[in-house]
Amino acid sequence: MGLDHRLTFLLQQLAWDLPVLVITVAAGVVVVLRRDGGPWWKLALAGLVAIAAGQLVGTFGFFAVSGLDGGYRYSWVASLPALLLNLAGLGLLAAGAISGRRAPTPR
Repeated sequence: MGLDHRLTFLLQQLAWDLPVLVITVAAGVVVVLRRDGGPWWKLALAGLVAIAAGQLVGTFGFFAVSGLDGGYRYSWVASLPALLLNLAGLGLLAAGAISGRRAPTPR
Protein backbone atom coordinates (compact mmCIF):
# COMPACT_ATOMS: atom_id res chain seq x y z
CA MET A 1 0.00 0.00 0.00
CA GLY A 2 1.46 3.35 -1.00
CA LEU A 3 1.77 6.26 1.38
CA ASP A 4 -0.78 8.32 -0.55
CA HIS A 5 -3.33 5.54 -0.26
CA ARG A 6 -2.65 5.15 3.46
CA LEU A 7 -3.01 8.88 4.11
CA THR A 8 -6.27 8.93 2.16
CA PHE A 9 -7.46 5.99 4.25
CA LEU A 10 -6.44 7.76 7.47
CA LEU A 11 -8.36 10.90 6.50
CA GLN A 12 -11.38 8.79 5.59
CA GLN A 13 -11.30 7.01 8.95
CA LEU A 14 -10.92 10.31 10.81
CA ALA A 15 -13.96 11.60 8.92
CA TRP A 16 -15.91 8.54 10.08
CA ASP A 17 -14.73 9.16 13.66
CA LEU A 18 -15.68 12.84 13.54
CA PRO A 19 -19.38 12.44 14.55
CA VAL A 20 -18.44 10.36 17.60
CA LEU A 21 -15.72 12.84 18.59
CA VAL A 22 -18.07 15.83 18.17
CA ILE A 23 -20.76 14.15 20.27
CA THR A 24 -18.30 13.22 23.03
CA VAL A 25 -16.90 16.77 23.13
CA ALA A 26 -20.42 18.24 23.26
CA ALA A 27 -21.45 15.81 26.00
CA GLY A 28 -18.23 16.60 27.88
CA VAL A 29 -19.05 20.31 27.78
CA VAL A 30 -22.55 19.61 29.12
CA VAL A 31 -21.13 17.41 31.89
CA VAL A 32 -18.59 20.05 32.92
CA LEU A 33 -21.21 22.81 32.92
CA ARG A 34 -23.63 20.75 35.06
CA ARG A 35 -21.09 19.39 37.52
CA ASP A 36 -21.58 19.60 41.27
CA GLY A 37 -19.94 18.11 44.34
CA GLY A 38 -20.78 14.51 43.48
CA PRO A 39 -18.60 11.98 41.69
CA TRP A 40 -21.03 11.43 38.79
CA TRP A 41 -19.54 14.06 36.53
CA LYS A 42 -16.01 12.71 36.98
CA LEU A 43 -17.20 9.23 35.99
CA ALA A 44 -19.09 10.58 32.98
CA LEU A 45 -16.18 12.74 31.85
CA ALA A 46 -13.73 9.84 32.21
CA GLY A 47 -16.10 7.69 30.16
CA LEU A 48 -16.30 10.28 27.40
CA VAL A 49 -12.52 10.63 27.31
CA ALA A 50 -12.16 6.83 27.10
CA ILE A 51 -14.65 6.67 24.21
CA ALA A 52 -12.81 9.40 22.29
CA ALA A 53 -9.48 7.68 23.00
CA GLY A 54 -10.90 4.37 21.80
CA GLN A 55 -11.92 5.90 18.50
CA LEU A 56 -8.51 7.46 17.95
CA VAL A 57 -6.60 4.36 19.06
CA GLY A 58 -8.59 2.25 16.62
CA THR A 59 -8.02 4.63 13.73
CA PHE A 60 -4.31 5.27 14.24
CA GLY A 61 -3.66 1.67 15.25
CA PHE A 62 -5.23 0.36 12.08
CA PHE A 63 -3.28 2.97 10.11
CA ALA A 64 -0.04 1.69 11.64
CA VAL A 65 -0.92 -1.98 11.14
CA SER A 66 -2.04 -1.44 7.54
CA GLY A 67 1.50 -0.36 6.66
CA LEU A 68 2.80 -3.84 7.42
CA ASP A 69 3.02 -6.46 4.72
CA GLY A 70 -0.36 -8.22 4.90
CA GLY A 71 -1.35 -5.93 7.74
CA TYR A 72 -5.06 -6.32 7.10
CA ARG A 73 -4.74 -9.75 8.72
CA TYR A 74 -3.61 -8.05 11.93
CA SER A 75 -6.36 -5.44 12.10
CA TRP A 76 -7.63 -7.11 15.27
CA VAL A 77 -4.45 -5.90 17.00
CA ALA A 78 -5.71 -2.34 16.58
CA SER A 79 -9.36 -3.21 17.13
CA LEU A 80 -8.97 -4.95 20.49
CA PRO A 81 -7.63 -1.94 22.47
CA ALA A 82 -10.22 0.29 20.79
CA LEU A 83 -12.99 -2.12 21.78
CA LEU A 84 -11.76 -2.32 25.37
CA LEU A 85 -11.51 1.48 25.64
CA ASN A 86 -15.00 1.93 24.19
CA LEU A 87 -16.49 -0.65 26.55
CA ALA A 88 -14.75 0.91 29.55
CA GLY A 89 -15.93 4.34 28.43
CA LEU A 90 -19.52 3.19 28.10
CA GLY A 91 -19.32 1.58 31.54
CA LEU A 92 -17.96 4.75 33.13
CA LEU A 93 -20.55 6.85 31.33
CA ALA A 94 -23.32 4.55 32.56
CA ALA A 95 -21.95 4.65 36.11
CA GLY A 96 -21.94 8.44 35.98
CA ALA A 97 -25.51 8.48 34.67
CA ILE A 98 -26.74 6.05 37.32
CA SER A 99 -25.03 7.83 40.22
CA GLY A 100 -25.85 11.26 38.80
CA ARG A 101 -27.56 13.99 40.69
CA ARG A 102 -31.31 13.99 40.92
CA ALA A 103 -32.42 17.59 40.78
CA PRO A 104 -35.85 18.17 42.30
CA THR A 105 -38.41 19.28 39.79
CA PRO A 106 -39.88 22.71 40.52
CA ARG A 107 -43.60 22.76 41.25
